[in-house]
Amino acid sequence: MVQISANFGILGLIMKKIVSTGFIILILYFNCFPQIFDDFADGEYTNNPVKWEDPAGSYVASDGMLSLSAATGTEKAYIRTKSNYSKEAGWEFRIKLDFNPSAYNYAEIYLTADGPDLDGHVNGHFVRIGGARDEISLFRRDGFPDQVIKLIDGPDGMTDLDLVNLRIRATVAIDGIWQLSVSDASDNHYIPIGSGVDPDIPSCNYFGILCFFTPSRNDKFHFDDIRITGMEIAD
Repeated sequence: MVQISANFGILGLIMKKIVSTGFIILILYFNCFPQIFDDFADGEYTNNPVKWEDPAGSYVASDGMLSLSAATGTEKAYIRTKSNYSKEAGWEFRIKLDFNPSAYNYAEIYLTADGPDLDGHVNGHFVRIGGARDEISLFRRDGFPDQVIKLIDGPDGMTDLDLVNLRIRATVAIDGIWQLSVSDASDNHYIPIGSGVDPDIPSCNYFGILCFFTPSRNDKFHFDDIRITGMEIAD
């Protein structure tokens, strides 16, 4: 994990002007509101504490994590849960990838989605981990017509690692100011990597995970400690 630490050291210098602001925002969001939380310690994901919907049966809860276990011949798979948190909200999760991500092997975490089909025409916001730029960035997706807009452009190369094991936080304030922060999974020391503004936040009905993968990576995506806090907005 030396490379991660080095990247965070550089980012700390670049982003030091917004650390205190981000810290205050995170305290507010992660301590003051009701929350959804799942650490998969009970070895299942279809009932309490969170009911996940896995349309293709592509995920399993194993070894205290939610892991992709997709059928041979598939190239993408998603899992979702009901969530109405979209305004003055925060999202936190751990992601572990047992490979170096690429343009064909990466994950998109849908913080907000107005529809259940994350691979279809949905409106919402997602964090991409990996991809062609090996980035951690925040995007807005408008489903009709399908358009993707980058709101926070995280540093390229952050996931250019043989093993990715990170914690990621995203927050949005009531005025539409988004913050994105990243930590090594072992220490919870979050470093802000960017901010953006999008005051037009669509209604939210779901939170979910969408994985893109080649055949040799269909069981190498893992997720844990998923926490959602904030103002629950009814559709």
